[in-house]
Amino acid sequence: MKKLVYLAVILSAAFLTSCSVNKKFVPRACNTINTVRFDELNLKRNDYTILKNVTAEAVVVYETGLFGGSISISEQNNEFSIEFRKSGKDQWVANKFNGIAYFGYLSNDYGDMALNLDPDYYSRHIAFYRLINQCRVAGGDALIEPTVSTNVEEQGRKIVFKTTVTAKVVKINTDK
Repeated sequence: MKKLVYLAVILSAAFLTSCSVNKKFVPRACNTINTVRFDELNLKRNDYTILKNVTAEAVVVYETGLFGGSISISEQNNEFSIEFRKSGKDQWVANKFNGIAYFGYLSNDYGDMALNLDPDYYSRHIAFYRLINQCRVAGGDALIEPTVSTNVEEQGRKIVFKTTVTAKVVKINTDK
């Protein structure tokens, strides 16, 4: 009898732990950089060097499911995709994902860093990530006067968000 009770407890525990809710984790990488307007530099011309202008672009496709029960957001080059499913009235849950979402943030542009249904958010921050990487490759310390432009085009159930970001890469001259 003791063995039967012991077995029932173990099976109950195994059943309860197997029924726990698994929360999806969407892999993503984030980077940041300082940005300033040119007049805010407060440096003399020989204190810094403008290395070059850099431009980055991101294209994100937003697509609703045939009957409105799902939303898909994907990057044009298949770096990542995420699908949201309706989970109750006006609630959406990340259901499927592929790849890694690379997000970049300019200073004071963090906002809500949680994943959401706003394709403009994805488009902007993927472009920022790429721009920041170009700045690092060029050996820059900061970006000045970033310009952000987003174009939106509707193609049936798909809406395409194309964000282009341009800025000057600045290297602060160090003391010798």
